[in-house]
Amino acid sequence: MITGIGVDIVNVPRMKRWRQIPGLLERYFHPHELSAALSRAAAADLSLAARFAAKEAFGKALGTGLEGIVLKDIMVANRHNGRPEIEVFGTARRALEKSGDKVSFISFIIPEFAVAFRMNMPEAYRYLVRYGGFEFLLKHWWALHTDNKYWALLDIYDICRKNGGYLR
Repeated sequence: MITGIGVDIVNVPRMKRWRQIPGLLERYFHPHELSAALSRAAAADLSLAARFAAKEAFGKALGTGLEGIVLKDIMVANRHNGRPEIEVFGTARRALEKSGDKVSFISFIIPEFAVAFRMNMPEAYRYLVRYGGFEFLLKHWWALHTDNKYWALLDIYDICRKNGGYLR
């Protein structure tokens, strides 16, 4: 059962501006997460934007937003296979425990799906929700994350198509 989905989009140039303000990134990102993102050189701003969007999506999935949560208490880390995971500490852990619900979020698949199927972000989001793509992804992520991204996107589209979601 899906009890919370959070999706957010962050403008990548915003992260470039933030990098110019001393101490700002340290305010919002866990030290390990900041180190991982900045090690990506040319892709650092994209990595920071994706991580920040995941933090905001986490708050949306909670259903309470980020009020009272220190953002660096939410760490987005990549596993050895590249799969992103959220780890929560301190204020974020307390908010999660207080919610009592399993928090599900997907913020990384919408841009990939949108690009692959020539949609804008809101169209991709509505399509995935309407035709069961989110539910399928959450239920079968354990198998999809080991798949090639291309095949995972096709699997999600195939489920949506079976539920009446035909694309031009």
